[in-house]
Amino acid sequence: MKDCFCWLSRNDGLIKQVTPMKRYLLYTTVALFLFSSSALAQRWKLARLEVTGGLTTLNYFGDIGGSSSSSNLMGLGDMSLSSTRPGVNLGLSYRFADRLYFNGSYNFGFLAQSDIGSRNESRDYAFSTMVNEITVQAAYYIIRESDEPYFYSALQTQKGFIQYKQPLSVYVFAGVGGLSYKVTAKNSFEESLRFDDSKTFSVVVPIGVGVKYALFPRISFGAELGGRYAFSDLLDGFQPSASKSNDVYYMVNFKFFYKIQSRYLSKGYTP
Repeated sequence: MKDCFCWLSRNDGLIKQVTPMKRYLLYTTVALFLFSSSALAQRWKLARLEVTGGLTTLNYFGDIGGSSSSSNLMGLGDMSLSSTRPGVNLGLSYRFADRLYFNGSYNFGFLAQSDIGSRNESRDYAFSTMVNEITVQAAYYIIRESDEPYFYSALQTQKGFIQYKQPLSVYVFAGVGGLSYKVTAKNSFEESLRFDDSKTFSVVVPIGVGVKYALFPRISFGAELGGRYAFSDLLDGFQPSASKSNDVYYMVNFKFFYKIQSRYLSKGYTP
């Protein structure tokens, strides 16, 4: 035959022929398979935007307070429940690539510390600082978000509920931002001539790690631990002559994530 497609059967070595119609069906099936695979791989593009919000805890590391030990692990050793202060966070996230996100965030809260229990307890300085922070960040997912539905199935009743997909993801982030702050001196620091509240703004560099757990296709919860390096040594209103480093503070953000679906999903397609 003139227009046919042939191959050698492995079983019997016979030459078989495929008619043009069968060949067309074969090519169509392969094309549809490749197209559907590509569409599934790009599913994340249909829900690029996320809004976030939640609660924050803040801890400060600088020239006031701290532990009685000289070893503080970049300020982590100075964290304590008594110096932890509350805050709130809001944000917007855009999924630029499969594993790369760009985030904008706003954090409001308080920093506080005192010399009680520190190596400078006799000095008796203390402060409280109200902070407003706006940052832009890039986040890279080490363990990427799954695009599969995060539902549970009871089809195998003998084994109970079965999870189709592990909805846990892990990411690292870094960025830059601005911090507006107002310091209030307390205890002996109120009467000290060393109190300096002349500065109210600083550039900050956030860096940290986060985890996210998807409860539903559009709803996730997560937590972030992030350090902020400030381009100022006056977040506590105190800059001793012996100080060689700027102030640092840490945030633990507990977040709620909500994906904004594309208008193309209105036809019933769910990522």
